[in-house]
Amino acid sequence: MQWAHLTAADLAQACKSTNATAALPIGSLERHGDHLPLGTDAMAVERKVLAAAQIEPLVVLPTLYYTHVKEMKNSLGAIAFETDLLMKMVENICDEASRNGFKKIILINGHGGNRFWLPLLMMDLCDADKDYAAFFLRLDQYDVSRQISKLRDSDVPEAHAGEIETSVALHLYPELVK
Repeated sequence: MQWAHLTAADLAQACKSTNATAALPIGSLERHGDHLPLGTDAMAVERKVLAAAQIEPLVVLPTLYYTHVKEMKNSLGAIAFETDLLMKMVENICDEASRNGFKKIILINGHGGNRFWLPLLMMDLCDADKDYAAFFLRLDQYDVSRQISKLRDSDVPEAHAGEIETSVALHLYPELVK
């Protein structure tokens, strides 16, 4: 159930059927080598969250492409938001989701650079008097390295836009990989 694809009446029904649970996929716009699209992180996290929503009902907010990419700011294609603006914007998105009835909001990170500011935002949200609970899920925090190492073809350590990220892209949106 994608928020942007629902009518107002459908959203009200989705709020009830998901026990008032929404998820915000958070990615980035940045260079991923010469073979992957700039929106690789955002597209991958969005597809993963949409797949999860097929198993565990939740409403998926529009994916946040504009995030923290200070380390890539000098690369063509990157769009980097200032940290204070980004944190305020995500808090505002959560506040608005709550105003629309969603009281459990899951922030799902798909970009390594977001792992620094998102925990700070979570501390601020916990300290604020909000009428909703926010949760932070890092898709890279689970120990899958042993499983991945069994599947890898190369001996080169995984890097940005490397074998694993490229394999995920080839699986999720092969038409965009060069």
